Amino acid sequence: MNLNATVFLFDQAKLLSSSTVEFAGNAAIGLLQKAKFSRRKIPKFEYRDQIQADKIRLIRFTKDPVCDPNISDLVLSLETHTIGPTCPSYVALSYTWAPPKLAAFLTRNQYSDLEKKVLWIDQCRFEVMPNLYDALAHLRELYPPDTLFWADAICINQEDLDEKLQQIRIMDLVYGRAAKTVVWLGKKTHDTARAVSILSRNAEATRRGTLELLQTQGEGQYTEPIFITDTTAFSRFGITPLSYQDWKSLADLFSRRWFGRAWMVQEVALSNQVEILCGDISLDWDALACFASFVCLTHTAMSIPQFYPNNADFLFMSLGLIVTVGLQLVRIWTRKGSSEALDLVREIDFMAGLEENGPGSILLKLVFGCFGFIATKRRDKFYAFHGILHAITGFDYTQYPDFTPDYSPSTTEEAVCMQMCKNNY
Repeated sequence: MNLNATVFLFDQAKLLSSSTVEFAGNAAIGLLQKAKFSRRKIPKFEYRDQIQADKIRLIRFTKDPVCDPNISDLVLSLETHTIGPTCPSYVALSYTWAPPKLAAFLTRNQYSDLEKKVLWIDQCRFEVMPNLYDALAHLRELYPPDTLFWADAICINQEDLDEKLQQIRIMDLVYGRAAKTVVWLGKKTHDTARAVSILSRNAEATRRGTLELLQTQGEGQYTEPIFITDTTAFSRFGITPLSYQDWKSLADLFSRRWFGRAWMVQEVALSNQVEILCGDISLDWDALACFASFVCLTHTAMSIPQFYPNNADFLFMSLGLIVTVGLQLVRIWTRKGSSEALDLVREIDFMAGLEENGPGSILLKLVFGCFGFIATKRRDKFYAFHGILHAITGFDYTQYPDFTPDYSPSTTEEAVCMQMCKNNY
């Protein structure tokens, strides 16, 4: 494609809807990069070898005089390490492969291949989706230059099915051994700083309020609902009153596509430390989770559709708040040691009365407890929890061969789901 067509996309972007503007802008940048790489005849990156379940690849930002920053200013190298005591410290990345804003769901569920951006890996070209490209660009600026990172789209050869299956088996180790997991929500907006400020300054109050409400409701006592339109009712819990503009800012954060994806459950649950990153603005996971838990226990999140039925961002915020509670429940449930929250969470019956405690039953507990989480492939609603399952039970695929991830074209989604449900042992 010539440069005139690319410039045309840029010009047209100014005249179109927001999701189409995003598409046109991404496509223009991606096509320009690809044209420059093609003109220089730079080869596509090829993985040197297949890694098994005892190794991971890690990303390092680097500088290389061979890699022209005018083509792409993201220059990476890949290192292979044995996952264990000798593995260097690294930061794991949790992000979506699709556009970060859920408000575009009805019109743009996935990126187009035209939008892929190009970066350098070991002096070769490598294409990634725009959301990952943006995340890496921000991480490079925010972390020390010698920091190592793990991101699945790069560190796992996505074209090698055997390698993917091997790596899925060790997701508990990948996230559990990371020094930190960064949840990338996408670029910041003019609302981001306000939302993060609200969550940060109310973190301790919402934590205490959540524990109080859990204990009260656990004792069978009724608590009066707090509707989203009641700007002062939170004050009795020590939480600052929230205006419509405050909720609008929070909606910008909680309506991101990251919330509600099935794969994100284990990425949060298994991580020692979780940092939320929206552009260059960061937030501790617990501040986000305590706020979501509090507004769900007060029924505020559930009141949103009643009062704002036509506001897409508010409706998506309601979903984001609810699934954040699901994420936090699983995170607490899988934690070692004891805490006030864990004692209360243990009272929750994920299994609707079933008492078996084998891997199959625990897998179903996770599926039931995370009802509503989305996966592109239905079988991934089971596979996405294998890391947690392994962390909790230490189960071995050789003992439970039916649990081995199966992405072969000959196996239907229905067959895999039925197999998982039958293996209730």
